[in-house]
Amino acid sequence: MKIINALKKKISGRMSSEEYSAYLRGKGATIGKTTVFIDPKQTHVDEQAAFLIFIGDYCTITAGVTILAHDYSFSVLNNTYGIMPQNHRQTKIGNNVFVGRGATILMGAEIGDNCIIGAGAVVSGKVPDNTVWAGNPAKQISTLDAFKEKRAKYYEDGAITLAKGIITRLGRKPTYEEMGAYIGLFAPRTEEFRKYFEALSKRYETVADNVWNMEKKYIDLDDFLEKNHLI
Repeated sequence: MKIINALKKKISGRMSSEEYSAYLRGKGATIGKTTVFIDPKQTHVDEQAAFLIFIGDYCTITAGVTILAHDYSFSVLNNTYGIMPQNHRQTKIGNNVFVGRGATILMGAEIGDNCIIGAGAVVSGKVPDNTVWAGNPAKQISTLDAFKEKRAKYYEDGAITLAKGIITRLGRKPTYEEMGAYIGLFAPRTEEFRKYFEALSKRYETVADNVWNMEKKYIDLDDFLEKNHLI
């Protein structure tokens, strides 16, 4: 059965995040603990110079991301001037970094800790700790503190949007499981409901406690739905 499953995986081209991380480590890359590649099949890490790539702990690398440690632009100089000035640089991504879909991390980039890189961003140079970057070329658009305040402000709006979508499209009330981390708004803090919080800690052990310790605004899910005129 293991052989059959391995063949199926090879044929389909599927690879888990753990397998991809192990593969890159085998090429010399440094990949930290609990770092996740959302879609390894669509992720492009410079395999030829993987030993020059350093990715820290607790990072999330989404689909379509490219991470480089060298380039082939010298080919133009080779054909024009007859010289081949190759270029290799270390590329570093710190701890607790989110890299959005389709972003490109160019060779020599150094991304600090606790950073967010927006979808489609093209990053070069140094990205300071605790910042949010987006664009091509990527520029700082926010500090992490300001981003936190913005997201906290719209946190409840996100819960309403999700619940309304389930009610409208699926024709039923959402479950606690479906509401994910939004349960901090309304889930009773009892042992009966502890399981819903623990389910949030698939990657980070601290998630369950962080959501559990949030300020509770509603009695329960039904109270949340009723007071926001969703049912």
